[in-house]
Amino acid sequence: MFCIECGTKLDPSQKFCKNCGAPIKTQPQPSTKVYNRNETRNTKTRSLTKAFQLRQQDIGWGYALAHIIPFVGIFYAFSRKTITPFLITIGVNLSAGFLVGILMFQSSEEETNIVATLLSFVTTPVAAKVGITKARTYAKKRLDEIE
Repeated sequence: MFCIECGTKLDPSQKFCKNCGAPIKTQPQPSTKVYNRNETRNTKTRSLTKAFQLRQQDIGWGYALAHIIPFVGIFYAFSRKTITPFLITIGVNLSAGFLVGILMFQSSEEETNIVATLLSFVTTPVAAKVGITKARTYAKKRLDEIE
């Protein structure tokens, strides 16, 4: 190791150069922390286990009815780590929209709007409840495997 000011050879234990008095800047030591692959795996397992346990609490119609509100399905997907209710709800609503489109050719526009609104208010929570039940069943199976 050498002084960056005057080039004098230095001992590693020196804090100042004995020739010019310049402070010695030591290079940062590489991190000695060893990342354990099992530690990260355990963190992921704990996170999934918590999400699976949260899914087991969803036995009522609360979240299913809340899927009518925009972005609740996305919040549920992130908090419970499942996209199943969201996808089932989207699929059912797209199918219902297709049916309403067919009905549009056979009736007046006002009647179609009423039917479409009522259909979405009924199908969204029912589809979300089916998805939540599927997610709960899968989570129960995985919790049994983990424990």
